[in-house]
Amino acid sequence: MLLLLSIYVTTGLFMSLLAVPLMRGWVNPNPLYGFRVKATLDDPIIWYAANCFAGWRLFYAGLVIAAAAVLFYLLPNQQLERFAFSCLAATIIALVWAVFSSFAYLRKLTARR
Repeated sequence: MLLLLSIYVTTGLFMSLLAVPLMRGWVNPNPLYGFRVKATLDDPIIWYAANCFAGWRLFYAGLVIAAAAVLFYLLPNQQLERFAFSCLAATIIALVWAVFSSFAYLRKLTARR
């Protein structure tokens, strides 16, 4: 169970770390890294606004994943299977929230144009 704990905590913290350049506006439009959809790639103003928002969502999602893994690990009488599925559920929920809220924000940005 310690291996799974370390994997989920490391993954969550790594996701949060990857989000920092997006949040800070350090990533120019490119074909490899960022919130890359047609609307963001076509307009640099939308790129930076959408990537900042998506970066914050990814940052929070990573922290939730890491914190959830630690909290689930600390629960008494924890079984490996329950721990693994709980961490997986937290990961899926956090990432779905990040993706859907980022697309909702992008929709608002593009509606203004």
